[in-house]
Amino acid sequence: MVGDEITVTVGAQTFSPVRYNSFTVGPFSMKTIVKENETLDEAFARAHGWLMNRAREVYVAEREVFYNKIEKTNGGQ
Repeated sequence: MVGDEITVTVGAQTFSPVRYNSFTVGPFSMKTIVKENETLDEAFARAHGWLMNRAREVYVAEREVFYNKIEKTNGGQ
């Protein structure tokens, strides 16, 4: 198991905070290697946690872009 490579993927999520408008975050994938004294489940949890943290960061950035576009479309109202 040590040294085995695994790939973890978090699928795309679509958010629709405003009717008829949406934005998508993801998908994200990463490869990692099972470390010394680590189980496959622990390696998966480590990679998944890292991906979910990045997904949250991307979500915040994309949400900001989304609302800025909506504001411009509505004439800054």
